[in-house]
Amino acid sequence: MFFPRNIRIVFLTFLLACRFVIAQETKPPIQQAPKPSSAKKKMSGLKLPPATGDAGEAKDSYTFGNYRAALSEYLAFLQKEPNNPTYLYRTGMCYLNGNIDFHQAEEYLQKSMEAGVQEKDAYFQLGRAQHLLYKFDDAIKNYEKGTETAKNKELDVRTRRNIEMCKNAKILIKNPVNVTI
Repeated sequence: MFFPRNIRIVFLTFLLACRFVIAQETKPPIQQAPKPSSAKKKMSGLKLPPATGDAGEAKDSYTFGNYRAALSEYLAFLQKEPNNPTYLYRTGMCYLNGNIDFHQAEEYLQKSMEAGVQEKDAYFQLGRAQHLLYKFDDAIKNYEKGTETAKNKELDVRTRRNIEMCKNAKILIKNPVNVTI
């Protein structure tokens, strides 16, 4: 027969066992930025949901973080309006935030900047794409342009931190350390 004290012990043991099971999950290893040729091969196998052509659906998918669905919509919109800065920007953001293809993200974000996108964080996002592609000097330049144009304090703090990470990465890549675990 279980008494209240025994129930607590069994319950705590169960919680502890669950915690160990969750702690043993493995995460995929961090990879180098893919080369453009391998990124193109990956894109050919990318399965995107069919586009509906509905601007509201595209915006909702983008807003709620369903970047693959939003990407298919914005790619369809770009077929009709290839120089629309908002579509170019959001397509680049879908590639970037969806971790789909950082090279494509950089390309679309650069095109959106040339087309005159009005997003306040455009330089920051372009810098982030270049940062993830290990183009640290270009990333730093765009982060710095972003601090000049954006008046958002939170974005300014994130930008300064990312500039610091780029500078540290340049040093660490220049002086690699062999580590054995």
